[in-house]
Amino acid sequence: MAYRLIAYIFILSLSHDAFSAACCGGGAGLPNIITGDYKTQIGFSYSNSAVIGTADGDQEVVERSGENREVKEVVNFKMAHLLSDYWQVGLELPYLQNTHSTIDSSESYASAGDPIIQVTYEFLPELTYSKWKPRGFAFLSYSYSNTASIYESDSVLGTDALGTGFDTIYIGTSFTKIRRQLDISIYFKQGFRQRKKFSDENSQVEVKPGTIQSAGIGLGYSPKQGQWRFGPIINSFYEGAKEINTSNNSQSSSSKSYVDFGLNATYHTGLASYGVSFVDQSFWGKGSNINLSKTFSLSCTSFFEL
Repeated sequence: MAYRLIAYIFILSLSHDAFSAACCGGGAGLPNIITGDYKTQIGFSYSNSAVIGTADGDQEVVERSGENREVKEVVNFKMAHLLSDYWQVGLELPYLQNTHSTIDSSESYASAGDPIIQVTYEFLPELTYSKWKPRGFAFLSYSYSNTASIYESDSVLGTDALGTGFDTIYIGTSFTKIRRQLDISIYFKQGFRQRKKFSDENSQVEVKPGTIQSAGIGLGYSPKQGQWRFGPIINSFYEGAKEINTSNNSQSSSSKSYVDFGLNATYHTGLASYGVSFVDQSFWGKGSNINLSKTFSLSCTSFFEL
C-alpha cells in the first residue's frame, strides 16, 4: 500500500510549473494554515511511525523487543482556502493503517481516520514591513470521531483502535515570521472533549476525558533565500487524566505527555513544495505513560495564486 500511495502523492503535484522561483521559507510546525500569498493550498503526506518503546509514569522507557513490532501508516489530505484577506477555512482527511505483530500473532487494520475542519482568522497581519513583528493567526477546529477507539476495539492487539473515540474542539494560535533566509513558526492549541459512553452487548463504560494541550516551534534556514529550506522542529503534547466509570467501579487513568524533536527539509519549485522529515519522540527522554515512536514522513503541497 505505502509505495502506491507515495507514488500517487508525488504524481499529483508534478503537474505544476517546475521552473518558477521558489517561495519564502516559513511554515514548519504550523497547523493547516495558508501563510503565503496564495488563494488555496492542497497537500498530501505519507508518514510511517514505528513504536520503539513505552514510557512509564517515571519517564523511564521500556524498549520494544524485536518480536513486538507496531507500525502506523498515515496518508493525509489537507486543503486550506482563503475566504477573504483575513479569514480562511481548512480540511483534513486522514487514512490510517495499523500493523502489530508479536511472537504469537499478527494483525493489520486500515480505515479512514477522524476528519478535521478548521476556521482561521489572521488577527495580526503584516500590513507594513517590520523586522520583528510576526504574523498572528487564531484558529478553531473540530475533529469528528469517525474511527474506533480502544474502548470499542474488537481485535486482540488493538490494531482497529485508530482514533480517540471523542469529538474534539480545538482552539489555538499561531505566529510566523520570515526574515531573509530565516523563519520561525510557533503554535499552541488546546482541545476539549465531552464525557461519552461506550457500550457493547456485555458491558458499558463511561469516560470523561481530560483536556489536550500541544505546542510547537519550527525554525527554518533557506541558503541564499533559494529553493531549499532546512530546520529543526520541537513539539510537546499533554493529555489530562481520564475518569473511567463502569457498573462495578470508578477509576482515573494517568495523564500522558511527550516532547519530540525532528528535522525536516523542503524543496520549493514553482507552485509546489516537497518535504521530508524525521521525528523522534524519545530524543529528549521526556515521555510519560505513552508509546513512543520514530516517524519518517514525505509530503507535497500545491499552491494556487490569488
